[in-house]
Amino acid sequence: MVINDSIAETALPIATIRAIFSLRVQALDGQKLTVFVLDPRDPVHASFSKDVLGVFPYQLQSAWDRSVFSGASSGPVVVNSETEMLRRVSTTAGGIGYLSLPAAQEGMRILNIQGGNP
Repeated sequence: MVINDSIAETALPIATIRAIFSLRVQALDGQKLTVFVLDPRDPVHASFSKDVLGVFPYQLQSAWDRSVFSGASSGPVVVNSETEMLRRVSTTAGGIGYLSLPAAQEGMRILNIQGGNP
């Protein structure tokens, strides 16, 4: 997981990460979050959903659909590649996303996960 430098946290509990990526939590310490995800058909997205969040991609999609339908959010920002994910997270205040391999660049850092998978 990668996060923009505008967010102070260096680690979050897995439950909070699930809530962020299912769009139930939309801010941390007053900083509005922008959730970036790869195309739901991308193998990296499927791996992140199942291995990190502990949910199937279709369950995550259902959570997004509910959030958009209810007006609670406009959904996550879908990016086309991990390169675009790096660029968008590093240049968007409150940006959060994931990569297949740990990487960081100026403007962002790796976010550690507290706790295990379900």
